[in-house]
Amino acid sequence: MASGIRNLQAFKKRLNKRVLKSTEVELKKLIFESSLLVERTAKDSLISGNKSGNVYIRGGKPHTASAEGEAPANDGGNLLSGISTRVKEMRSSVIGQVFTNSHGLSPYGKDLEFGTKNMGKRPFMQPALEQNRPKIRRKFRNANYIK
Repeated sequence: MASGIRNLQAFKKRLNKRVLKSTEVELKKLIFESSLLVERTAKDSLISGNKSGNVYIRGGKPHTASAEGEAPANDGGNLLSGISTRVKEMRSSVIGQVFTNSHGLSPYGKDLEFGTKNMGKRPFMQPALEQNRPKIRRKFRNANYIK
């Protein structure tokens, strides 16, 4: 009888390990998908919508800059191509990050998002998160991670 209990305990331990591993993989996938939603929305805001700022001639073509409060206008594509997503583990947490360039929000992206003493804000990351917040909550609710 004792060996049956040991086998049951070993089985429960293996099952628990599998369930936890499966849950961890599923959670990382949800976080990555959610982060990608924010990334896509941030990128879309740069290339869509009418911009109402100053008009400049660049490379022989007119370029309309964004006005304060609008998402930045896509000019050379550096900001657009520099927006990325990653999921990383920190201690016992899994974190989804959407960032510009390879070290968080690049100085250029940061200046656009939050403004400077010489330039008003042209937010594109925070509005992308806020726009997707209900979709992200729904994803986590449907997967039974939140109520």
